[in-house]
Amino acid sequence: MIAAHGDNSLYQQAQVLAAWGDKAGALTALEKARATGDAGIIYMRSDPLLDGLRGDPRFKSLLQTFHFD
Repeated sequence: MIAAHGDNSLYQQAQVLAAWGDKAGALTALEKARATGDAGIIYMRSDPLLDGLRGDPRFKSLLQTFHFD
């Protein structure tokens, strides 16, 4: 995915990384998605693929930047 789409798939990269249990990688991808304006980020509040990240302070902080808290 990264080779084919690079930063155009940051949100999807975060979903995959979260599913693999790579919380740090997933959160980094979400932060990059936020910074680059990835449209997929609007789904993070309810995306079940990100459920494993919900208790993480970085995830909560990111939600707050969108006033999703």
